Amino acid sequence: SSEFANYANTITRANINEGRAFVFDDNTNLSKKRRTQNIEILRKAGYSIHGVEFWVSEADLIARQENRDKRVPAQAIRQQCAAFQAFNIGTEVDSVIVWPFMA
Repeated sequence: SSEFANYANTITRANINEGRAFVFDDNTNLSKKRRTQNIEILRKAGYSIHGVEFWVSEADLIARQENRDKRVPAQAIRQQCAAFQAFNIGTEVDSVIVWPFMA
């Protein structure tokens, strides 16, 4: 949601302003467009950028909703999966770690 995105951006900027050596942007940044603002802010502050992609099948994401207090509709999950864009090494991030989910 835009509310969470604003919160995450505020936390990222606060960490930069405090001079932290490591800033973790915990956000669902599935598209390059959604990631660009924080990546640009971090680059200007002198940080290197390392992306982490959690690869989980759509079926596993939907199945996991059965055990959550706050369930996300299956259609919303399908839309998020369709919107996913992998990181671009060199132009967007310095490196990528791919973390496969094993059910």
